[in-house]
Amino acid sequence: MAVRKSKPQVTEKRQFQRTETLNPANIVGSEREAGLICMILDWSHSGARLGLGNPDSCPDHFTLVTQDNRWMACEVVWRRGEQVGVRFLKGLEAGG
Repeated sequence: MAVRKSKPQVTEKRQFQRTETLNPANIVGSEREAGLICMILDWSHSGARLGLGNPDSCPDHFTLVTQDNRWMACEVVWRRGEQVGVRFLKGLEAGG
């Protein structure tokens, strides 16, 4: 009789549920220099997954500005391929 190894169960570590989206946004660095255009792939109350052409050009700390003019202070927590994961450092802010 063959013994099959089962795949380990992946435990969800996220504290907040993610919402999928495909909304363009801008990444603005600390000196408010010209921003990078990105795509918000999904997000939650605590962070987001962003799609970028070149994630290495994304600063470690920046402000994410959404289409509806919401500004969020962010910190990059991971980089994989053309995506970065960010944690929101402050709550949503309207305007800049």
